[in-house]
Amino acid sequence: MKKLILILWFMVGISTLSIAGSFSATGLNDPSERWNYFVTTGFTVLLDNYGQFVQIEIQSRSHMSCTNWRCPTGQPFQVKIPFRLPEGAVLTSAGLFDGSRWIEAKPTDLFKAEEIYNQTPKTDLRLLLRRVVQRDYSGQPISKFELRLSPVKLNKDFVFRIKYVVPVTPGIWTMRTASRLGDFFESCPTNHCNLPVSFYFFDHDFPSSQPEFIYGIRYATSNPFVQRENKWETSVPAKYIDFYSGVGIAWFRPLSKGPELRLFENESGKFYSLMMNPPLQPAERLPRHVLIVYDLAENIPGQFTRSQLINEFKVMAVSGLADTDSIDVLLTDFVPKTLRSTFVPATNETVEQLFREIGQAPQPHLSTLPQLLREAKDFFNQRGVPGEIWLISSATKHSKPLSVANEIIDLSLRRFKQPVTFRIFDCSVDDWETMIWLNGKYYLGNDYLYENLARLSHGAIVKAKNESDWHLRDALANVFFSAVDAVEVDALPQGGFHESRFLLNGGRSHFPIAWPYMELGRYEGDLPFSVNYFGKVDGQLYKHTVSISDTFNTPHRDLLATMWNAYHVEDLLREPQSDATIKEIGRVATKYHFLSPYNGFVIPGPSGLVAFKRLMEVDTSQAEPLTDETQPTRFDMAAFPNPFNLSTTIRIALPVAPKAETADIQIYNLLGKRVRNFRFDLPKGSSSLQFTWDGASNDGGSLPSGVYLILGEVGNFHKLLKITLLK
Repeated sequence: MKKLILILWFMVGISTLSIAGSFSATGLNDPSERWNYFVTTGFTVLLDNYGQFVQIEIQSRSHMSCTNWRCPTGQPFQVKIPFRLPEGAVLTSAGLFDGSRWIEAKPTDLFKAEEIYNQTPKTDLRLLLRRVVQRDYSGQPISKFELRLSPVKLNKDFVFRIKYVVPVTPGIWTMRTASRLGDFFESCPTNHCNLPVSFYFFDHDFPSSQPEFIYGIRYATSNPFVQRENKWETSVPAKYIDFYSGVGIAWFRPLSKGPELRLFENESGKFYSLMMNPPLQPAERLPRHVLIVYDLAENIPGQFTRSQLINEFKVMAVSGLADTDSIDVLLTDFVPKTLRSTFVPATNETVEQLFREIGQAPQPHLSTLPQLLREAKDFFNQRGVPGEIWLISSATKHSKPLSVANEIIDLSLRRFKQPVTFRIFDCSVDDWETMIWLNGKYYLGNDYLYENLARLSHGAIVKAKNESDWHLRDALANVFFSAVDAVEVDALPQGGFHESRFLLNGGRSHFPIAWPYMELGRYEGDLPFSVNYFGKVDGQLYKHTVSISDTFNTPHRDLLATMWNAYHVEDLLREPQSDATIKEIGRVATKYHFLSPYNGFVIPGPSGLVAFKRLMEVDTSQAEPLTDETQPTRFDMAAFPNPFNLSTTIRIALPVAPKAETADIQIYNLLGKRVRNFRFDLPKGSSSLQFTWDGASNDGGSLPSGVYLILGEVGNFHKLLKITLLK
């Protein structure tokens, strides 16, 4: 009975925690006291779109709170907040709110930032933001961030913000971005968390572009963005937000005015960003002869309605075909039939009328896919033209046994007299009764049939069941729109050249019409820019030249210099980390106000509220052992030997301690990662400490050769020492 009561008590306590974050606190007066329960009382997200980039600002207000069992003491605490940012994001700002105004953190080199933060009185407002680069199991670098702030006390709100800039994710007629919020939101007092989370959005080029939530928000249609004083805003109860997977926002952004070129110049050089759709014109490609094969019966994916799937397919035909293309529709009206006797010009009016007739035709309850494909083969062979079959089907019964699928392929695809490409919109649901295992792979429904039809005809497939409603149009456009493949773009200013480009396309080289290409670079020269767009169309080399004389005067164009230098630093981080490289990274990041592994953001800033001294190079080769006759009058630290191979002895000299103290020794690598730490208790009257480090990490592993930094802390004394491990 007693165990049952304890379990129930535990469950009640857990039910008071709605959203668990990652905040943790350590006592400033008594570091042995730790706390990790916080309540968030305010949260705001501000998004500003500047062409290719979005600046996202996250403001969070929280406080330390009691649990059902206990409370922290009244001492001041230091709060640590680890967090991650989306891929490609560049952190540009951090700040604290002191009750009346925002105090911005200043960038400076990492060890100076650490020293400023540690030497600031514990009673003063202070912040330290660092970035650490680690590697995942595959060896790829991963950036993690840590925000420290203090002093924080029980039930007293602390308010912080961070800003970062990330490239937009383009799509067909839209732009998207995602924000990770869970790391900055702690807990709600109950499971019924109605705390309003505010979202603000502004597109500085197209203020009328209304954003919408595309994922991460339940009941998103109940919380639409409303325009007030040029900005779009909304408020969503926290209980409806998926803080862990992130929140996605999209907005309408057609490049109706042609390519978007932005320029910025400062003392370091000239920077440009380019965003443009493929300039492919109907006359520059072969005419398309499209036969739509309609076989959409029952059993479609639950996230879509039949009318939604048909409408998205119609958008592909209306927007993906030109008047010089031709079209017809083949469907089942008890027997297969076409809606026209032959191909007709694919004008918008014709396509709209054909889809109206599809909606008026009897909807099939059973698939007649084999008969439709044989009829499609006869249709093309009678006209003697190459073309495309756009198949929209929910069929699942034509791949098991495999002989059925192979027979369909033999009686249709293999008997075309001219090349015909299959582009397939698979609207089926998973049919486990039809599952087959072949060559180490599972196939469900008609997967085997469709994959072979597409592969053998150089076509492609979209599976509706694998797509969300917000991504379906982009997936369809990748398959059904005319496109330029193997794209290369060369943007040349008049009388000059470009250099050091960064492509912002996520590795994409296939660009359907209406899908923007994006790049950022440096240049020398003047307007106009002559942009050569290279690629392949219909298997042939393609080139189209566009001259750009007008630029977009987007506010905050200095972001071009910031982002170019941030990506330049990421390239430098992939190189061997020499002392010159490390200094260059820290210098550039500090100058352009973004965070790298070799600088930090700190409050108070380098010229702020407390004095500090420059870090000094320590010459350890002349270190002498301490004697009773030579008591130190200042804090000092040395290592011998340095460089070292097997082990080194670290000696610390300090003024006579008037009371018992604790010595904390932290050892970092040059990426800012702590690799080893020691703690020693010093009795009253101590004036020296000596210990040996064998070059091992905290987990006992052997560390590689390189430069390491030792930070020694005893009471209010701090010292930094650089040592070299050679193996």
